[in-house]
Order: sequence, then structure tokens, then C-alpha cells
Amino acid sequence: MNDIDTEKNIELNSLSSGEQNQIIMLYNLIFLTSKNSVLLVDEPEISLHIAWQKEVLNNLERIMKVNGIPQAVIATHSPTVINGNWDRSLDLYELNKSRNK
Repeated sequence: MNDIDTEKNIELNSLSSGEQNQIIMLYNLIFLTSKNSVLLVDEPEISLHIAWQKEVLNNLERIMKVNGIPQAVIATHSPTVINGNWDRSLDLYELNKSRNK
């Protein structure tokens, strides 16, 4: 991996656990998913800096477009991951509450 600001190589084992998890997840999505799959992602924000959380949906959408993945379901507790896309989200607590009325 290359640090753009300093142009020096960064060893993978020196990355945070959140950065390592993102690299593994994105690599798997890029190279190991099949066209027309449904993407299921559970809490992609775990151990991620807030700036990286803001990019999660953009990264996933780009990979989905390139790989022909039509749909994703993402479970998150982070409003930062949702990044203003509330119209594309479901609050399961509120959904369950309304069903039990």
C-alpha cells in the first residue's frame, strides 16, 4: 500500500484493524463476487475512522456497478455509513415496533 502524501510504502500489518478489514472486504468483493449476486454486508464500519465510514457506500456501489451486482443489504449502526441516504434505509427497530401495534 502506498501513502499518497508521503509516497512511502506502508506495510499491511501496520494498518489498523479497520483498514485491514476494509482491504480484505473490498478485495473479496472485487475479485470473488459473481454477477447478479445479492451483496450482504454486516457492520462494515467496525473499527473504521469516521472519514472511512463516509466512503463505505460509495466504495460498495462502485464495485457493485463494475461487477454487475444489482442489490445489497447492509446492516449498520452508523449514521455516518448511511451518509444522508435515509430514503434508502430501513430502521428495523421502528419497523418491528409498527408491526407489533
